[in-house]
Amino acid sequence: MNDQDDAAESGMSSESRRKVQVKVCGFTKPEQLHAAAGLGIDMAGVLLWEGSERAVAGDQAARLSAVARDCGVELVGVFVDELPDRVERACAQLDLSVAQLHGDESTEQVRDLSERGLRIWKTLQMSPGFHSDSAREYWQAGAEAILLDAWHPHLRGGTGQKVDWQVAARLCTQGRLILSGGLSGDNAQAAVRMVRPWAVDASSCLEHSPGNKDLEAVAAFVRAARLGLQ
Repeated sequence: MNDQDDAAESGMSSESRRKVQVKVCGFTKPEQLHAAAGLGIDMAGVLLWEGSERAVAGDQAARLSAVARDCGVELVGVFVDELPDRVERACAQLDLSVAQLHGDESTEQVRDLSERGLRIWKTLQMSPGFHSDSAREYWQAGAEAILLDAWHPHLRGGTGQKVDWQVAARLCTQGRLILSGGLSGDNAQAAVRMVRPWAVDASSCLEHSPGNKDLEAVAAFVRAARLGLQ
């Protein structure tokens, strides 16, 4: 076996050992977050935008934060066009691991929040005319990851619609990517195998109703995602 073959085998081994990170978003019930942690999720998302039907605030958000901390799950706060000072305050109050910006936030806002020491993910919806240059600009501004989601003219996520996996796979070669949009136990293995994302994220496909998680569906999603890199 020559050096090139050795390198290729080493790369394949490294890839097979890598564990895709699994995020489930839209938790509203602390007991369901606790159960999902036991099923192997790495990250839990909470909607801190009052315009969402899965929005949480006050004591409810604090209880979710406490469960995530106790279970060792990273808590991701999802914001939509929120003022940077309020994002920073919420991250401190709820002990958020990450702030996920899910609106029309600019690269300047991402840079501002990143320079404050916050871990920032920027959601991009694959709208008509989507171009990968926008992802590169946010990465360069300090976004730790880009979350690629399906586009809807009125909804901010939770649509259950898929994105173009081929486009997502190309983006994965440029920076850390979180694949979202219509993922479930039925297709997560194929998605991870094709796209090779750093993480996968699901919400509406894992619910009985908005904010009420189907734990069997969560378990199937985690199992399928893990199998994608094996």
